[in-house]
Amino acid sequence: MRIFILLWLCLAPVFCWAGDAVLAAGKDAAPTARQLYRRGRASLEAEKYTEAIRSFDGLISKFPSDQLVPEARKYRAIAARARKKAAAAAAIAGERAQGEGQPQEIPKLVPQTVRPAEKPAEEQAGPVKGDPAKCKSWYVNNNHPSCNWYDALAYCEGRLPTVIQLQERNLAECPSGKKGGVCGRRYWSSEGDGARAKTVIFGNGGEINSDIKSLPRIFVQCAGPAGN
Repeated sequence: MRIFILLWLCLAPVFCWAGDAVLAAGKDAAPTARQLYRRGRASLEAEKYTEAIRSFDGLISKFPSDQLVPEARKYRAIAARARKKAAAAAAIAGERAQGEGQPQEIPKLVPQTVRPAEKPAEEQAGPVKGDPAKCKSWYVNNNHPSCNWYDALAYCEGRLPTVIQLQERNLAECPSGKKGGVCGRRYWSSEGDGARAKTVIFGNGGEINSDIKSLPRIFVQCAGPAGN
């Protein structure tokens, strides 16, 4: 028994030193790929909301402060929410960087490509080819087009407008109270994820929705010279 006690007294400092060395090495180790991804994701969210704030502020500036129509009030509210989200995302990114013992500078997230297994079933066999001719033909009832998102993308030769661009057009073409024509129509945007894409309703404050890409009877405006 005395021998075991003597051995423990001799070896205990060695074990403690080794444990401290391991902890120190772990503290100074470079962040893992997962940690970098999380920090980058938070940084990307902050950048996205900051860009949205600039776009909405530009729209709001078109209205005199004493003549805020409903659309301007809506854009102002959206900008305020975007500011809060940007501040929260930036704070999260900063806290994660500090918690990992790294500088405040946060790496940008490289956009991740979608793996084939994550694509919708209709795209598993390859890219879906749209038919631009369907966007030129119209249903008799309600004067709706027969094209879906893939047809619209082909019709515009890959130049569908963003949500912000569509909202700017809505603001110009459908001021408060205006009806008829393009006002009241739903338009495809270039933004989406997987099997769904975002759409914007004109004449309704630029309301944003998410629709299935294969859904027909949604209107299309191109961001470039192609199509209409």
